[in-house]
Amino acid sequence: MKTRIENLNNDLTYRLENGVNIAAFWAMAALITVLVVLYFYFLTSSVFNIAWRTNTDSRISALRSNVSELEAKYLNTIGNLSIDKAKSLGLKEFNKPIFAISGDGEKLTFNSQGNF
Repeated sequence: MKTRIENLNNDLTYRLENGVNIAAFWAMAALITVLVVLYFYFLTSSVFNIAWRTNTDSRISALRSNVSELEAKYLNTIGNLSIDKAKSLGLKEFNKPIFAISGDGEKLTFNSQGNF
């Protein structure tokens, strides 16, 4: 019986002495697992962000090209516009310049007939 108690006492002492080591091992294992999961999350996130940026850059290039085409078309249309063509479209020649001023003076109205 005495040997059995000594064996239990030795076993308990071993567990108490090594329990801290075992707890530290599992804490380190959990920390390493969390760090590995975070590493793969950030790596995947970076890859998706790079792919999204590449797609966005190509869309921006296409839109800039479209804007350039529209600007060229606008400048071409403006260059071909003549007084006769403008009158045929219903535009009138502007005779008197109007300047926006603050304070007293001639007020601007939406449909002022005297200015045309």
